[in-house]
Amino acid sequence: MDRSNLNKNEIEKAKQNGFVLTGRVGSGKTTLLNVIFDKEVGIVKRSAKIVTEKSSVYYCRLKNGNCISIIDTPGLIDNDMIDNKEIDTIHLEEMLKVISEQKINIKGILFLTNFQNERFDADEQEALLKIHSVFPLKRFWINLYFQKL
Repeated sequence: MDRSNLNKNEIEKAKQNGFVLTGRVGSGKTTLLNVIFDKEVGIVKRSAKIVTEKSSVYYCRLKNGNCISIIDTPGLIDNDMIDNKEIDTIHLEEMLKVISEQKINIKGILFLTNFQNERFDADEQEALLKIHSVFPLKRFWINLYFQKL
């Protein structure tokens, strides 16, 4: 858990503004986290294998003074794993445990995907369905949009 020099009051504010960082294995979740923090807070390797093995919470004070928490999660849809779907379920349950233990109020879900592939494939659709089952927000599908960088 990285507290990035936040005081106790700021950490409590950050817990009210939680964001889950999720997506396929190798989609750049931890890389994005390192960019947000402008330092290496998570280990990044050029690999199609899971590098982030457990969900971790990071607290951040933004330049505008707002404080947020970001939950970095293990990648979903690891096609190299035989029991891929079971592993995804274990990772989602562990993520929920971290959120519950830290009492984080989730405000958004950042689902990263690699748009080198021109299609949003069935595995990614299934991963979004799993995320939706964990966070059954009424407007989940309405608010879903894609930003290609």
